[in-house]
Amino acid sequence: MKTKALRRAALALAAAMLLGSCNFGPGAGEEAPTLSPLPQLAVSAKPYEGPEEGSYFNLEVDCGLYLDGEGGFRFTSAEAFAEGTYTATESEIIFVCGGEEARGFFSGDGISLSGVRGIFLPAEEGDFASLGFVADFDREYEQRPDGVRSLSDFGLQLGLEYPDAMSAEENLIADAVVIYDGDRGFVTGRNVTDAFAADAKGEDFMETYMAERIPADFRMLYGVDAAVETSALLDEGVAGRIASAEAVLTGGEERIYVKCIMYTSTYADGTVNYICKSFFAPEGDPKAFNALANGVVNMTAVRRK
Repeated sequence: MKTKALRRAALALAAAMLLGSCNFGPGAGEEAPTLSPLPQLAVSAKPYEGPEEGSYFNLEVDCGLYLDGEGGFRFTSAEAFAEGTYTATESEIIFVCGGEEARGFFSGDGISLSGVRGIFLPAEEGDFASLGFVADFDREYEQRPDGVRSLSDFGLQLGLEYPDAMSAEENLIADAVVIYDGDRGFVTGRNVTDAFAADAKGEDFMETYMAERIPADFRMLYGVDAAVETSALLDEGVAGRIASAEAVLTGGEERIYVKCIMYTSTYADGTVNYICKSFFAPEGDPKAFNALANGVVNMTAVRRK
């Protein structure tokens, strides 16, 4: 032990002698150099502050979610109660309770939680426990003898027809009607009249829609984040069509071709509505795309008489 201590002392002394032999200051008659100030770094973006604190409720399965803003949550329904912690990024939220994890995604103002059908939407005031739950969808279906179903969603102001072999997914995306072909294909539809009213050019609106809404829809439909490989506006020259575009999106094991068309739908009194209709089909599978394009038809604006 004594030998090691002596060795450390010798090394320390040698280091001190070496440093003492180096001249770090200015020499005789020299001025100390002037150091330039460090550059000021500008903040390029507002830091992510997490999901908004408050109450959320799910219209479809009668359950509620409360985020306390400090990483804690409560989940309640008529048959269950759970509480735990959560962590979140700009795109997803992870809930932990009793050692189990549940993953959710943000969709517009809402949260879609894996394993729970539908989407949680924020309550405007109060707590979900005092609000109660509303499961009354403003939606009507009609089955025709020819194997075609008609759907009118008066809340979303959108109606359409689709084959009986496909299904209408209720509240999968909060602000869109969704038709599922039972495999890997979907059609989404929105009445975008209010959003488009402030935008005078259809091509600009379509570019924004393809850049923002389509990747968000992909995440909700396929359960993974999307990477946009290609995207382009189309010039199809179809009467009544305001704009159209196509893209290829990838995520997980999915590689999906998307085509979106925007057109007008006019009520009998002359009120003009704007509709965005999007087809999601596996890339390189024209049969699947054509089945969606030919089967999901007559998508128009609707309202109660």
